[in-house]
Amino acid sequence: MRRRTINFIDRNQGIKKNLLAKFSMKQIIIFLVLFVVVIMSAIAYLWYSKTYGNARKIFLDATPAMSYEWEKTASDNNLVKGYIFGRTQKLMLTKDILIPKYYIVEGRLVTQEAVESGIYDLSDQALLLKAYVKSGNRSSAVNLKKRIIEDFKTEDGMYLSVTYKSDYQGSRNMEGLCLMEDNIEFLEAFLDYYSLYGTSDDLSELTSLVNCLFNKDGLLRPESLNSSIYVEKDVIGSDDMTDISDVPSLEQIYGSEYSGVEGTKEAFSGVKLSNIKLQLIYNLEKNEFLPTGSYQKNLELVLGGKIAPDIPLYSYAYKMEGENISYVYSAYEVATISVSQSVMTMRELARVNKLPSDVYANFKTMMMNDGKISESYYIVTDTTGGSEAVDVYDEALEIAFLNDDLPLFEKICTSVGSRVATKKTSPALYMILREEDDRYKFYASENIAIWLAI
Repeated sequence: MRRRTINFIDRNQGIKKNLLAKFSMKQIIIFLVLFVVVIMSAIAYLWYSKTYGNARKIFLDATPAMSYEWEKTASDNNLVKGYIFGRTQKLMLTKDILIPKYYIVEGRLVTQEAVESGIYDLSDQALLLKAYVKSGNRSSAVNLKKRIIEDFKTEDGMYLSVTYKSDYQGSRNMEGLCLMEDNIEFLEAFLDYYSLYGTSDDLSELTSLVNCLFNKDGLLRPESLNSSIYVEKDVIGSDDMTDISDVPSLEQIYGSEYSGVEGTKEAFSGVKLSNIKLQLIYNLEKNEFLPTGSYQKNLELVLGGKIAPDIPLYSYAYKMEGENISYVYSAYEVATISVSQSVMTMRELARVNKLPSDVYANFKTMMMNDGKISESYYIVTDTTGGSEAVDVYDEALEIAFLNDDLPLFEKICTSVGSRVATKKTSPALYMILREEDDRYKFYASENIAIWLAI
């Protein structure tokens, strides 16, 4: 028995030596390398299949990138692209994946501590997701996308406009609301995200949200809106306003009867023109998320919302009654038009190269003459006034850029740049601020949106 075992082992060793003799060391190394490559490829394929599944590839039309000349113009006016987003992340993303609505830095007094809002807007998360995609930060984009779905998605497929920190002590008046404008903002960001990093699960989420927001004809589903209406008394003629040196208020327009007009609203079911994101709709149609013809229908609805030849601004919303379409001009105050809503609509037209020249010329004149964007346009006196529309300067910058108008772009940069933190010891250096209640507030939406615009 012992001799047989030894002979068997000797025979096996002989066979191995003969096999090895047939191959050179180089050939053996090549074989081993190829074997490892095959194994690694199989692992990579399994990972890809698990991560991306059967995700459908899509292609998007995007806004062109700015050249150095434009970025330098912004930088010369304190809007330093290399700092704004980085500072915003460092200041406002220290405790969570989600970004809070605003951050208040420490005040001069010992009692004025730094404050985080405790409010999380869906639109802010959408802007942050766009920023991660634009900067190529895949890991942060994936984590944020997952968190948005976990925290904001409702059972019917829509997303909450706002969530609150568990210990938030302020008013929760937005709790439970799913506003169209916020959901559309997220859809736009989600589509950008999916085009680069999307999985088959993301495709299902994306398709579900599109179906929630659009009807079978490719039009946005109407929502409940309010508009200001007249009560008994017509607006007095502009000839009666000649002695008013300042921009008129509603009280000046309506006189003693203003109290009967204030707060008078008419509810209707309609679609905000500023919510019709034409480039988004074009991309959705091109990639077969919406039916053919959706873009053209929506474009005609937006272009038809121009108020009048001598008032080159856009309506607040449209409503459909059967086959008839009517436009609602005023949303907040009687006899006024929201300039900010109009600017948002202009940006969507500029993105698809459909902004009429007279509308653009009027916007440029207002900006160059006033040095800022005022919130209200008063129909009676053909003047603008009211508070500064600080939320739409990113749209304004994009409008100027898409119209290749560097002087207007610079003027807008000057206006925004005047509110940039310049104290070198400030943790918010180079961020855009708003002074409210004697404190400096830094809003996530403004800082990220301006960074995206430049």
